[in-house]
Amino acid sequence: MNKNCEKFRDMAADVMAGELSQSERRDLADHLLECSDCKAYACGLEEQDQQLTGYFAYLRSNLGVQEESVVNALRGCDSIERPNLVSCFGRFVRSSLTRYAATAALIVSVTLCTVVTLVWISHIRECMQLSFAVLELAAG
Repeated sequence: MNKNCEKFRDMAADVMAGELSQSERRDLADHLLECSDCKAYACGLEEQDQQLTGYFAYLRSNLGVQEESVVNALRGCDSIERPNLVSCFGRFVRSSLTRYAATAALIVSVTLCTVVTLVWISHIRECMQLSFAVLELAAG
């Protein structure tokens, strides 16, 4: 690899974009014959370009199908289709997983309320004991 390799690597990217003149293409081709590192780099760029081109061609070919499915989904938002949303929600609520989750949430809530209540009662008891001690001192 020589000091001009960076320039030729930029040129390899530019050739993919079709931005090189005929003389620049010849210079690049001559360099690629001599430099295996730059040749490997250019081959990698060409392979990536082919993969991206194929990917975008696939996206373009399926674009009509995707547009149609979006339009159909939007059409399904009218008032006729809303009962289907309600029935889906009803099935979700009736599922055993939802019942288990609701039961677990209820148990956790009751446990937390019980712990908070016990702590609160403990603090009240301590306050009452302190109050009685203060009253005894004041009376004594």
